[in-house]
Amino acid sequence: MAFSTKALLLVGLILAAGLAGRLLFPRTVEVASPVVIHAIHDTVEKLDTVRITKLVQSVKVDTAWLERETVAKPETVLVVPDLRGVTELFIPKNVGDTSRVLGFEVRPLGAGHYTMNEWTSAFYTPGPFAALKVNADRTVSVAWYKPAPPPCTFWCKASAFGVGAAVGILTDAVLHAHN
Repeated sequence: MAFSTKALLLVGLILAAGLAGRLLFPRTVEVASPVVIHAIHDTVEKLDTVRITKLVQSVKVDTAWLERETVAKPETVLVVPDLRGVTELFIPKNVGDTSRVLGFEVRPLGAGHYTMNEWTSAFYTPGPFAALKVNADRTVSVAWYKPAPPPCTFWCKASAFGVGAAVGILTDAVLHAHN
């Protein structure tokens, strides 16, 4: 079973166009965003009925002021909260390297004495740094931006040029095959 030149060129053109479409417009995967709850409040645009009645009795406004004075001995209460902080944050340049956070925690022991603990946290770097939060239990929450796509290298540009040249040659061959 023999195929004509036109049919082979048409099939080749379709395959080249599909490959060019895949190279020039790659499939992107969207990351699902967290659920956001929007509260919608309905308002009444029009009242159904309005009743107007005559004034039956006038209201007399009477104000009585009550004053109470409390005298108490002043007290001094010293409350020192737990202190947590970050002393160093290291985010590496490359994706996949280890990021480090160093911090401290100061807690009161009583009678004017305090304890200080230093802590370290290390984690994987999936992309550009966005935000950092130190939680009450000394765990670190870190947010990252989506990493940038890799740049088009020499082979990427060469393959795009090759696909474009192949599509041009096949199109020219199909158009001139009618002559």
